[in-house]
Amino acid sequence: MRIDPALKVELCASKGSARLALNYGFVEDGRLTTCNGFVLASVPVEDAPQGVALVDLRAVKDARKKGQGPGFQPTKADNGQDYGPVQDVQFPNTKQIYPTKGRKQQTIALDAGLLYDLARAIGVEGRGVKITFEVDEKGRPLHSVFEVTAIGGADAKKGGYGLIMPCRW
Repeated sequence: MRIDPALKVELCASKGSARLALNYGFVEDGRLTTCNGFVLASVPVEDAPQGVALVDLRAVKDARKKGQGPGFQPTKADNGQDYGPVQDVQFPNTKQIYPTKGRKQQTIALDAGLLYDLARAIGVEGRGVKITFEVDEKGRPLHSVFEVTAIGGADAKKGGYGLIMPCRW
């Protein structure tokens, strides 16, 4: 299986054991998908196994660390260490949460680095920010600026807020 080395899909896999399947990647239809219950990443892969398969993400990381390029075996490290197939674990049906094609959608584009810097600047030490924007009667954004505030808890009590402009695409 081959994956672009710039795609670090393993960053969105779960690190805990509450839902064991989320610690792995899921290969189906030429895509490697990871999910931690809060975010989902899906990237294209070449030479994927037929059908569906769970992938031990250590194999992806090992191939990248060793500079072996983007190719890796889903269950075996380049040094021959066998991670073995994942047994008795079923990856959740993530397709049920994908947006429905053909439905009306609004899109905003934000610079992730600027959003991260803004979150730190307004005192967000936790994990989340809330992005708020005004919409017209048709649901379209009224302004080209979005308000950013902390999500609850001690971060919100600090009172910081910021504004971020969308990216052009």
